[in-house]
Amino acid sequence: MKEASQYKRNVIADRGKGFFSSLLDYAMTFVLSFLLFWVAGNPILGAMPLSADAYSKMGAYMEEASSIVSATGLQYSDSSGELQGIEETADRFVRALSMTWFYVHDTKMPSSSGVDEAVLEGDTFLADGMGEYPYDGLAQYFFCFKASGEGISSYIYDGVDYSMDKQEGLYAHLLGFDLSSPMFSKIYQEGMNPYYCISQDYAYYIADYLAGDTSTKNEEAYNEIYNPYLSVLSQMVNEVETLYVPYQEAMAGLDEAANTYYGSYFLVYSLSLLLAFCILESLFPLLWHGKTIGIKSFRLGYSTNEETEPEWWRYLLKSLARFPIHYSSLFLGIWMFDFDLLTLIFTLDLGGGFRMSYILLFTVVYSLASLVSFLIRKDHQGLSEMAGGLLLKDTEMSEPGTPEEEKMDGE
Repeated sequence: MKEASQYKRNVIADRGKGFFSSLLDYAMTFVLSFLLFWVAGNPILGAMPLSADAYSKMGAYMEEASSIVSATGLQYSDSSGELQGIEETADRFVRALSMTWFYVHDTKMPSSSGVDEAVLEGDTFLADGMGEYPYDGLAQYFFCFKASGEGISSYIYDGVDYSMDKQEGLYAHLLGFDLSSPMFSKIYQEGMNPYYCISQDYAYYIADYLAGDTSTKNEEAYNEIYNPYLSVLSQMVNEVETLYVPYQEAMAGLDEAANTYYGSYFLVYSLSLLLAFCILESLFPLLWHGKTIGIKSFRLGYSTNEETEPEWWRYLLKSLARFPIHYSSLFLGIWMFDFDLLTLIFTLDLGGGFRMSYILLFTVVYSLASLVSFLIRKDHQGLSEMAGGLLLKDTEMSEPGTPEEEKMDGE
């Protein structure tokens, strides 16, 4: 005959105590796994030849890809070396259009300080030492980089071959600029690209907009150039990403190295969490008659569904069933301390198209199912308690038995 539980007369723990005891255990697993990873796991990760080599390759491939992007002219690096987006490339072109007009006409340009300022040659399309087409990233790509680019050398757009008249292909066809429109000056600066010679009105509209006057006419003038330029930039970036062979090879190498490195990172972090979970959910309960830190802190205890003393295997089943819930703390840790890394790990392919995001989805769904079970069942059992056939009791609250039961207990 099985031994009656020492908590046979105790009431089932209320949902508040049950929830917060589980939350405390979850938090302890999160904290301990994070500490184990940074104290031991991270150094091990850095010392592993496979992950160290993958990390080195990631840096090399990223540098190669960035170098290609800079060479296209579609994006540029600022003074700190940080690669800017295509939005900044488009903005820089519009600014240079206006500043070139003021420089050529030896006229001071309106500024945000309210005081007109002289424009330097280095801020215009006439700047030296900035490549063949300074401040015009599309021209640098279309006229120079694209001409010798493996896989992107075709100048056929919408069925028309512009290889013999690249300027018309870029500015007139793709950007839709019309030299006869009020946007451009009818008197071209000698030796300068006519598409750089905007009219006086547009030069001032754009300058005033850049100085902070966002009135309708100024904003429309700015966007009349900025929007089509940005759109064609996006089109050319897509051309490089999908057709330029060296870039595709660099990105393929980067993806492969990243999969290896972040796979190693995830494995080591997972082992850290597993060790933390075993300590908190197996070792401590072994010493404390099945109680975890959370259970002991809230003065709770377990009995079986039949009000007998639980066998050791019941606690083991409970721990195994609770592990998916605690495993979600791994994603929480990465999210809190390195969100960019979390987004990369979500796309990590474990093989056969199975991604890490599927594991996260499973842990979330599993945790919600356990919570629903805990909330709707009269015995307040979550999935882990159901697996072990355990009832969580409040050791501080008892319910009176019948006289016969109390007599039998006294005997």
